[in-house]
Amino acid sequence: MEWQLLVHDGCQFAVPVSWRVAPDGDMVIAPDGISNLSVRRFRILNWSEHKAHIRATFVHLKIVHEDSDHRFWFEIGNENNTVHYIAVRDGLSACIGLMEIRATAMPMAEGTENGIVASIRAAGVH
Repeated sequence: MEWQLLVHDGCQFAVPVSWRVAPDGDMVIAPDGISNLSVRRFRILNWSEHKAHIRATFVHLKIVHEDSDHRFWFEIGNENNTVHYIAVRDGLSACIGLMEIRATAMPMAEGTENGIVASIRAAGVH
């Protein structure tokens, strides 16, 4: 699969070349027209407090994929709609992505979700 590297709001991320940037530039949309990803940079003064606040806000985390000093990634939703919350820490800020996957959408190729998540970081950081 071919990937494209995009930069938005001080964050970089990769998505398959079949994904397109929305007209307003705030998200990228999968070929199914439903699944999407938006990424923003936020100032986060205390990583532990941020994660605790997000856990309290979302309450029912379906799956926690990673909860580390660098990345906080979990899923919320139900059988019809899943949202991945991905926060990647970079000093006193974090790049935060929301990736929405609908069950009615065409299945993504194996490894697509993980590839997108692994690519989210501050622009210029390798």
